[in-house]
Amino acid sequence: MSTQTTEGTGPGSVELLKPRILNGVVKTVNLATDAVINVDVADSAISTAELAALAVTTAKLDALAVTTAKLDALAVTTAKLDALAVTQAKIANTALSKAPVVLNTATVTLTAATHANVPLVLTRAAGVVATLPAASGSGNNYKFYVDTLVVSPGTYVVQVANATDVMTGVAFGSDDETPLTGTPTAIDMWIAGGTDDTITMDGSTKGGRRGNYVEILDIAAGLFHVKAVLTQTATEVTPFSAAVS
Repeated sequence: MSTQTTEGTGPGSVELLKPRILNGVVKTVNLATDAVINVDVADSAISTAELAALAVTTAKLDALAVTTAKLDALAVTTAKLDALAVTQAKIANTALSKAPVVLNTATVTLTAATHANVPLVLTRAAGVVATLPAASGSGNNYKFYVDTLVVSPGTYVVQVANATDVMTGVAFGSDDETPLTGTPTAIDMWIAGGTDDTITMDGSTKGGRRGNYVEILDIAAGLFHVKAVLTQTATEVTPFSAAVS
């Protein structure tokens, strides 16, 4: 059995169908506009029950002009996917889908599946406390962008999940919130200490103004690397602390 999907419009378009076959099981994944996917599924043993679970109907396939000949042209087999170690988790968390995730609750526990490698937008003026997954060396990146100024006593906090994980890296802070007009402002560089595990933005001395961002990379078991660009006012202080350990 072989089929092809090509870009369509409206309900039943490729953007909505999103087919994927791994180890004989039909999965889903985001597709780029105008994508043409060719898959040879002769050895996949796809059951009608599996297709039914995904609500795949002949009408939907017909609407996309799916034909066996078109899928045969690429000759992608489950064996080839296995050789590339393509897994559902890897496909689900790739650059194929990068819609921002808004963080607007008082606390949030981050997960790799939902929050890694996508923009995380801070919008709660009263503050957000975000807890990272345990550092494992996964290479996952957690990128926080301030869209709403945090107002004291609220803070934007990013912290580790346990007393073992720590942060390394630097935060760059400008000591003037006025936009540049040709004259550079002074820059502070704050270096994470050996036991630091938390970065805090307070809307003033520790940053947390609109346009500020923090990137945290899971580089090894027990270790995150941090890069931050902050706008600090009044008497600037380091945003790093050892608040969890």
